[in-house]
Amino acid sequence: MIFNSKSIEIMRRLKELKYFALIMLLFSFVAASALTSCREQKDKEKTEQQEAKAASEEHPEGEEHPAKDEEEHPEGEEHPEGEEHPKDSIAG
Repeated sequence: MIFNSKSIEIMRRLKELKYFALIMLLFSFVAASALTSCREQKDKEKTEQQEAKAASEEHPEGEEHPAKDEEEHPEGEEHPEGEEHPKDSIAG
């Protein structure tokens, strides 16, 4: 099998193109991973800020939560007509 100069030149260029393509592919993977990492870090920081903001809004200062055991109007009981609320036997 005898190669002429044209076929040798074409094979040499293909080999150069192959190496160039592999190097460009390597750089593109490195760049994509770096960009993805930065985006994930920014998303994580934004999520942490939103959680901190939500936590601070969840419990505003100066307001107290009513006790769970106390009920102003128990269900199913009507107000006695003409009388005050009956006192609890515990509170006396």
